[in-house]
Amino acid sequence: MKTFRNKFGIEINICCASCQFKEFHKKTGKRICLVTEQPVDCKDICEDWHLSQGLENAGVGGGTVKSYEHLKEVFVSRTSTTEES
Repeated sequence: MKTFRNKFGIEINICCASCQFKEFHKKTGKRICLVTEQPVDCKDICEDWHLSQGLENAGVGGGTVKSYEHLKEVFVSRTSTTEES
């Protein structure tokens, strides 16, 4: 698989999963290409591939790594709040 390095040196696989033009069908949840408007697999590659904005910024820093326990607490808190509504 071909790779691309963003401006922060992060190596990214060139495929549909890293493309700016990927979208998900609202009803089926399947991946579609905004250029061709056709269903695609996450490992598909085409000539229109362009690095997604989120991956352009991968490696910029400023993020934090949360512990599993913290993430579990947040999930439980948020799901119990939405169930009560």
